[in-house]
Amino acid sequence: MQTKTINIYSIIKEIGLVIQLHRFEITIEYLKNIKQKILKDPDFEPHYTFLIDIRDTYGTVSVEETTEYGKFVTQTMETGNQVRLALLTNNPEHVAKGSIFRWMTAKSNLEYGIFTTVEGGLNWLNVSNKDFTIAFNELEKLRSVTHKY
Repeated sequence: MQTKTINIYSIIKEIGLVIQLHRFEITIEYLKNIKQKILKDPDFEPHYTFLIDIRDTYGTVSVEETTEYGKFVTQTMETGNQVRLALLTNNPEHVAKGSIFRWMTAKSNLEYGIFTTVEGGLNWLNVSNKDFTIAFNELEKLRSVTHKY
């Protein structure tokens, strides 16, 4: 049985946060598609921060594809605003590829951090204590919806 790839997101307007959740196989095309959907979403604002959860993914994304994605994100998110993206992972390969992505976007308006915990990512994104629970619960809601697959 083939496992479905899941790439979903939620925008929490009141705290200016986009939560992306990816599960199962991860490819550059899926990542590009969801980023384009988010940027076209009427609830999205260019100054929002991103919490990107790839802890439950697998796949072989090459260094070249990571470089290509870095260029894509830099070009599509060039809004003049400083944008922070926190990547959640527990996979050493993701950390290595994330470091390449961070290097590729270093001269852009993107700040990119890599974290193993939700708490670390949300703290780095400067989510207030008051809004922390809202963000954490939204991520858990997304995760619970996708666990049926």
